[in-house]
Amino acid sequence: MRAGYVEISAPVGAIAANKSNDVKQVQRLLNMHTEGFVGVRKFSIDGMFSASLVDAIKDFQTLVQSRMSPMGE
Repeated sequence: MRAGYVEISAPVGAIAANKSNDVKQVQRLLNMHTEGFVGVRKFSIDGMFSASLVDAIKDFQTLVQSRMSPMGE
């Protein structure tokens, strides 16, 4: 792994593998990159996939990446 990069083994999202270690990485990244956003919930780094995680991924894609149609993965 290169410095500054995070690797996951499979996608995380609505129709994805959602492996526990990958979910933990996504939870960490969402927490880290949404610091200071009003109304954005923080996730426990527990590796548990949930509907609220999909919502958070979609919100992140909409707010930060300016995607018109967030896919939630």
